[in-house]
Amino acid sequence: MLRAIVIATALTAGLLALVYLTRGTRFVGLVLPLGWFLPMIDAFTFMISVSTASLSAGRYRVFRDPTSFWSAIGFAGCGIGIIFHFVTFPNLIQQGPPASDPVASSPSWAILAGFMTLSVGSILSAAARWPGRAMSRHPRPTLLATVVLGGITGVHAGMIRFREQLPVLIRTDGTLITGFAVAALGVAALSALGAYFSTRRYVRAGDPLSGYVALCEIIIISVMGIGIVHILGGFPYPRFTFWWFAQFADILLAFSVVLFGQLKEYARLFRREQEKSRQLSEGEERLRLLTNSIPQLAWTADDRGTPDFVNQRWTEFTGTTVDQVSMDAGLGLVHPDDRGRVGRNGRKASGAAGNMRSSTASGTRRRADMNGS
Repeated sequence: MLRAIVIATALTAGLLALVYLTRGTRFVGLVLPLGWFLPMIDAFTFMISVSTASLSAGRYRVFRDPTSFWSAIGFAGCGIGIIFHFVTFPNLIQQGPPASDPVASSPSWAILAGFMTLSVGSILSAAARWPGRAMSRHPRPTLLATVVLGGITGVHAGMIRFREQLPVLIRTDGTLITGFAVAALGVAALSALGAYFSTRRYVRAGDPLSGYVALCEIIIISVMGIGIVHILGGFPYPRFTFWWFAQFADILLAFSVVLFGQLKEYARLFRREQEKSRQLSEGEERLRLLTNSIPQLAWTADDRGTPDFVNQRWTEFTGTTVDQVSMDAGLGLVHPDDRGRVGRNGRKASGAAGNMRSSTASGTRRRADMNGS
């Protein structure tokens, strides 16, 4: 994983160098029709972000670790930003009229805010120590998640409500300007912090989720860097160019890394549990063979004293199987004078010792020693 993080960092640097060398080039022949491209990318990215958040939340229910909790919050919050990016996009058809939102900067603010949420969640997932296992049966983590996600939704709604007061990031002709580069620098800085803290946690704790989050943040740095290099380099960066489409593809890749990484971990845990179950079954079978080979009567019982296993010698001696035996029914095999003492001892977890007279399969009574452990 650490090698993959280093390689991703090098590839990001190489990609940004390529962007710098080709800055200003539109690649007109590679332009795709936005009418299907943007809804498709937003839909896939939203589904992946929500799926990743769900897997992280499920992981938290098992491990009760802050890494899983804050990763789930980060990806869920970013998914909210993706929804607002889609519904506020002013031009769903490349050369058609504006859609529901006439302010061109609104979708850019929505997606940037979503990435900021993801980066803050990544930082907290690597650095925070709460909520942990001590809160496993406390409602506060659920309440906290509800409040945080509700607050994120409220922030996005507020940005739409006061969108005309927000700084302009993109002109009405679709060209990104310096304001976008400044905001993207802020997102890239947060992503760099998220990548650093996540990598550090992976190195120290070996948590694979932190490693996948670090890879995701590194790719997001490349997404932000594409626009930054164009704008700060003094070249126009309009929508619908090759690099503009490449940004959305990188976003999809970044989220997919964490999703498929978690699926891989789930598959690994599933195989490990299968192996443990197989070993446990084999151990139980060996114990069953051992208890059936001894001449003594052997049985086990639950906390209420109800037998849940009897060996072959028990069945031969009493003529009953485990399905036919309960604590009270088993006492029916004991001599009336011994039933009270045997019943009290039989319900003890350990240390019950003595002897008893019990009925055999032929109907006769024999004395047997009893030793509980």
